[in-house]
Amino acid sequence: MVAYDITATLITYQPTAEKRVVRVLCGGDGPGEFFIKINGTLWGTLRNAWNQRSVILEMDSKSLGTSDTITVEAKNVAVEGSGSCTYEAYVYLGDAP
Repeated sequence: MVAYDITATLITYQPTAEKRVVRVLCGGDGPGEFFIKINGTLWGTLRNAWNQRSVILEMDSKSLGTSDTITVEAKNVAVEGSGSCTYEAYVYLGDAP
């Protein structure tokens, strides 16, 4: 559960072998902004809504090495006073090119 105007880390992942990030799928039971970071640098931002719960960022060209870390964070952007929301994120990986 993430309270209004708070950012929480959903996933932090460091591969054990070189991988390719195919896509990142994010969603939740309320509006949120999702920040996809690689090694702390913002790589992409997604935003869902009450009527569009799931959003996808296609990243077919980004490779991750064993020293890289991908992090997905969510920020609750629902109406102030509307309570906490639950968010989730999935990172789909493929073999390195």
